[in-house]
Amino acid sequence: MTEIDWTWIQSEFDRIASELKGWRLIGEDEYERLKLSRLTYGLIDAQEWRERSFGTAIYVARLGDGIVRDMAVGLALELGLVISPSMLPPKFLRSKIERVDHFAVVQSALDDRHVSQEFLLSWSRLQILYAQRELLICLPETESGLVENKLVGAQGSTEIQRYWFAFWIKTNARSLSVFDREEAGRELADICKDVISSKLMPWGPYPIDWYGRLLDEEQGDLRNEYYKLGIKKLETLTKSPYVTPAVLPPLSRAGFSPADPGGARVQRKR
Repeated sequence: MTEIDWTWIQSEFDRIASELKGWRLIGEDEYERLKLSRLTYGLIDAQEWRERSFGTAIYVARLGDGIVRDMAVGLALELGLVISPSMLPPKFLRSKIERVDHFAVVQSALDDRHVSQEFLLSWSRLQILYAQRELLICLPETESGLVENKLVGAQGSTEIQRYWFAFWIKTNARSLSVFDREEAGRELADICKDVISSKLMPWGPYPIDWYGRLLDEEQGDLRNEYYKLGIKKLETLTKSPYVTPAVLPPLSRAGFSPADPGGARVQRKR
């Protein structure tokens, strides 16, 4: 009778379990919080971002409603991963899934050095699930939904700048109307130009080039995309549950500190 190499099985089990348990699905609300945390350099707290690697996390909304999404959700459910009901396609909501904790079954057998039918079934099933997970990660549909890829791609956006513009107009213009924005908009543009030219120091974690993304260099004013934002869009931006003035640069020139000609820079309190 062939002797079972329990040491090898334990090593393989640890590797497979680490990969399967480290993989996860992320819904729209969680992805939005993670994205905004990244774009505000951590000013918006997202504990999951600090504690986890999202290299193999998948933003489920990017998978559509077809077989790839069903495959991802089915795999997550069988592995016992935490998943929001909002991610579940209707057929999963209607069905009751009987789940076996394959990790516990295999670990128990390893602890006891005992072969049972349950162990063989669970050990085989974990290897199948691992193969499914590897296939899922390699699919083109999944690649576009990998959270880390999407977060890196979002880094160059001007999304937070739009929030700052919305709060700035709300605070400094007579109204949110397009016709009342010009003066307040030029004041904001002047601040951005002064930050870029080192007359003012940038606020918080936002680097100098962050302010430059608001400007149309040829016209010396804000880009038209900001002035064209509709009233409803501005109202939506200023009602965000995540982005508040506390995580944005000041809403007045007085909130910025002048750059010290000697090189020392002291952050002015808001």
